[in-house]
Amino acid sequence: MQPSGRIRRGVSWTVGAGAVAAAALFAGQAGALADQPAGTSICASSQLEATAVSTEAGAGHRYGQVKLRNTSDNSCTLNGYVGLQLRDSNGRPLPTRVEHKQGTTPRPVELEPFETVAAELEWGVVPTGDEQGGQCQSAPASVDVGIPGHSRPQTVGSKWDLGPVCDQGTITVSPLAVS
Repeated sequence: MQPSGRIRRGVSWTVGAGAVAAAALFAGQAGALADQPAGTSICASSQLEATAVSTEAGAGHRYGQVKLRNTSDNSCTLNGYVGLQLRDSNGRPLPTRVEHKQGTTPRPVELEPFETVAAELEWGVVPTGDEQGGQCQSAPASVDVGIPGHSRPQTVGSKWDLGPVCDQGTITVSPLAVS
């Protein structure tokens, strides 16, 4: 059941969803193409390195960031929300649902060589009523990070050692911003 007053956007992933799930990860991200500043290109996955880090914890919630670092010698631009796909230790997709943080608006961010941007993350660690056996899904081992602004899926991977994600893998994400 959806909490009152909360907007749910994003995607739900299920094991075996394949191409449909991949397309859903990037649904709505292509709209950012028109918002790129003149003279800069959209960052490609080959230019970026992703890292998932914990920032704080409290009362059944965890907070972290997905950081994207420009590892190239060229500036590039990002604009929007990252897509996420949690994976188990065998690389299989885990249920993942991304919600955009309410009251936030993406803005283009020019990423200079070796500069980093981050998306703030928030998720619950208390099982919800629809999780069987009173436990969250298995703790993810890695996460694929979808790069916004591409008409075709581009991802970079990162280790996920931030523990379980309850509520069927629901993670609230802020727009990318310079960290």
